[in-house]
Amino acid sequence: MKKIKVTFFYAGVLTALFAAMGCVQVAPSTSPASSSPGPVSISFNIYSETSRDDGIVYGTDAAFGDWGTTITNEISSGGAAEGTKYFKLTISNQSWGWFANGIERPSGTSDMSAYVSGHLNFKIRTTISAPLKAGIKGGGNEKYANISNYGYTNTGTWQTVSMPIAILTTGSPSPDLSKITLFFMIANDGGSWSDGNTIDLDDIYWTKN
Repeated sequence: MKKIKVTFFYAGVLTALFAAMGCVQVAPSTSPASSSPGPVSISFNIYSETSRDDGIVYGTDAAFGDWGTTITNEISSGGAAEGTKYFKLTISNQSWGWFANGIERPSGTSDMSAYVSGHLNFKIRTTISAPLKAGIKGGGNEKYANISNYGYTNTGTWQTVSMPIAILTTGSPSPDLSKITLFFMIANDGGSWSDGNTIDLDDIYWTKN
C-alpha cells in the first residue's frame, strides 16, 4: 500500500510541476489514422470504344442527326484515334454558307447537371481551312465555342480537344444541363471550305473534372 501511495504522490507532484511550468499534457490518441480518398474521375461516353463509368449507346440512345444535308457521316475503320473505328463527316452544299451536325437524342432529355465543372472531350482530324466550333444543346438553348482555344489545329493529324463545360453554360440564354438533347455539336465558325472536305471525330465523352 505504501508503494501505491508513493506512486500517486509522485504522479501528483509531476502534474503540479507541469501545470506550474505552463505545459499541456496531451493524452495519446487511440483513434486510427484517417485517410481521405483522392479525386475520382467520372466520365460519360458519347462515342468511344474505351470503357468508361457511364454513357449512351450510340445508335440507340443518340446519333448524328440530319441537319439540312450539309454533312453526311459514316463510321470508318483504320487509322482511328482510339479503338478501331471513328466518324468521318463529309461536307456538302458549300453554297449554303454553313455546315453543322451533332449527336442528339431522338426523344427525351438527359440530366448532365453533375458535369457542370467538367469537360467535353473529343479527338478531331482535318485539314479544312474554316475555323471550327463545338457545342451542346439543352432546354431549347444551344451554345458553341471555337475549338482552336482548346487544343485544335487543322494539321491533318489527330488532335485532342478538351473544352470546359462552364464556357458552354455561361451567359444568357445558355443550355440547361438538366435537359440535354444534344451531347455534342460541330460546325463551322465562319471561313470557307469546299464540298468534299472531311472532318474525322473519335473518342467523344464528358468528364466531371
